[in-house]
Amino acid sequence: LEFNKKLSMRYGENPGYPAAFYTEKGASGPNMATMEVLKQGSKGLGYINVGDMDLGQRLARKLTRIYPGKKICVLIKHEMPSGVAMGDDPDDVFLKAWKSDPLSNFGSVDVFNYTLNRQVAESIVEKGRNIEVVYAPDFSPEALEILNTRKPLRIVKMGSFLDEPCQDQNIEFKRVAGGLLVQKRFDSKIISTESVEVVSQRQATEDELDAAVFVWNIACFTRSNAIVIGKKDKVHGIGSVQRSRIDAAEDAIKFSRRGYGPEGCVLA
Repeated sequence: LEFNKKLSMRYGENPGYPAAFYTEKGASGPNMATMEVLKQGSKGLGYINVGDMDLGQRLARKLTRIYPGKKICVLIKHEMPSGVAMGDDPDDVFLKAWKSDPLSNFGSVDVFNYTLNRQVAESIVEKGRNIEVVYAPDFSPEALEILNTRKPLRIVKMGSFLDEPCQDQNIEFKRVAGGLLVQKRFDSKIISTESVEVVSQRQATEDELDAAVFVWNIACFTRSNAIVIGKKDKVHGIGSVQRSRIDAAEDAIKFSRRGYGPEGCVLA
């Protein structure tokens, strides 16, 4: 593998950590190597921003493959999903994702699989809504004009739409003292209701099975122990990075009460 430096950063995960972003030689399609920064904002892209963008883009790309033609919005905070929604109306999809947990979504990196128009841009810059990065495959001229009015906001364009092929090694690395951990990224095979087997006496409804596929694939991008609750078009609550699954479930239910609530949800 060969990497080339693309960005210098003010600092890494915390102040005092020198950091930079390197791109993989030969990477193409919708990935971090091909992104184009349209607006640096007041501080430029940070180490955590790029990690959030990568996770959001990979999750949005997975959902785009499962639900072709659907508009998808993924909100990320500190490399964890905090809001996810899909549908047909561009603005409604963003608002559904945001309203799932407005408190956690404050300061989020927002990733889209569709071109942002004027209406979505107006919702993004609405008073009281703080967003660090908007990352999308394209922007209308009117949307860019509106987004540029928010001085701290970073605006980043993807190298291509998420339904186009992505070429990278799909391998993750982690430095340890004296060595290197290497693993291939997990890619869930549960991509339709045909992959789901009901083992309870009470049979699931069609909507519940659809929701199971949706929240399962979001849970796959959430750090363990992780619980995701939601319905077939949006997340209601996420509990993650807990030592106990019980704590993760309690967090998901608690956080859901900031938005849509847990009633009628499917859990993964």
